[in-house]
Amino acid sequence: MKTNKLMVIMLLVMAQIISSCASKEISSAQAQTTQPVTMPAKPSLSTDSMNVRLNREANDKVLEAQKGITKDALSMIEETQNTVKLLNDNKTKEAQSKLYELIGRMETLVAANPGLDLIPVGANSHINELITDINVIRGITDAAKTAAKKGYYQEAKKLLNGLASEEIIATYYLPFASYPEGLKLAAVLTKEGKTELAKSTILELLNTIVIEELTIPLPVLKAEQYVLEASSLNSTDDKDEILLLLDNADYQLKLAEALGYGKRNKDYGDLAKSIKSLKKDIKAKATKESIEKSFDSLKTQIKDFRAKFFSKAKKK
Repeated sequence: MKTNKLMVIMLLVMAQIISSCASKEISSAQAQTTQPVTMPAKPSLSTDSMNVRLNREANDKVLEAQKGITKDALSMIEETQNTVKLLNDNKTKEAQSKLYELIGRMETLVAANPGLDLIPVGANSHINELITDINVIRGITDAAKTAAKKGYYQEAKKLLNGLASEEIIATYYLPFASYPEGLKLAAVLTKEGKTELAKSTILELLNTIVIEELTIPLPVLKAEQYVLEASSLNSTDDKDEILLLLDNADYQLKLAEALGYGKRNKDYGDLAKSIKSLKKDIKAKATKESIEKSFDSLKTQIKDFRAKFFSKAKKK
């Protein structure tokens, strides 16, 4: 889990510098900022426990992505890399033999998987967490907007680049279309004694691996965990703690909006209304069955929200 406290400080310093460069307009923009948002008190769910849950979810997603990975595909990448070493050691015959072997194996793999464009060969995850609050984020985004308005586009870019708090799942794919042809070209070049060109071809081929990234905002994940924790408590005995957890869930949705992960009225409106309604029921001492039903509905809403807005991965 990576925290970015230093990043926040740097962003604030940059914002102050920009403010001094365009003081009047920036001050005016910052004065128009909406009312400050008060961060709720911390619930019993500790930061360490939250981190464990987030890391567990990230690991589960990596394992899911790895299900489609074939040992044969992984082996071919490793052996393709080894052909470069053979060429570096002037073992051209061995390299040529290995390339022809790989071509045969790749063609067999293609024949066994007609219509498949990409083979997954690896997956990993990492978490970038920005430790800050909504009011600080608003100050930075106000400064970025004003910087852009004044023409300081690079400064605005630097400010906004630091505003990310997300879990990223990366899956790596071997492209069927280019890999066999690349191996054949490298084999021909090796046979012709064009070792350097053969190595360049192989290295370029290895660099054609496609990366697919799935990005999920941490505030949304945290909001879900706060809701799950609240739903596990007794609505009669733990009313205050449940309300505190729901306050933190709502705050995380506001934080997600402040960071640019969707709009509250458009994307988070139903979730916010459900949290508000659930808190009202708990305060009014609604029946246990009614509260459990509301929790089930809210948990389903969050899962559907994640699936709708953050299931599309980016390929590069």
